[in-house]
Amino acid sequence: MLRRSVFSDHQRKELERKFQKHKYISKPDRKKLADDLDLKDSQVVKIWFQNRRMKWRNANERLQMSLHKERRVFREFIY
Repeated sequence: MLRRSVFSDHQRKELERKFQKHKYISKPDRKKLADDLDLKDSQVVKIWFQNRRMKWRNANERLQMSLHKERRVFREFIY
């Protein structure tokens, strides 16, 4: 049974920094990052990036919906 990974503050900050530069990470880069962060498996880094991309997409969708709603309200106010 797989257990949920717990990341240190340093690991999370480094993963976020890499994610801000590149939304996708290659297998060699994933392996290097796992080694650099003392994570035992590059699969953990892969899953972290997958989860982070989903969070990023969902946040962007919510922002777009909010902006669309604001534009609609603004148009109704003008007319």
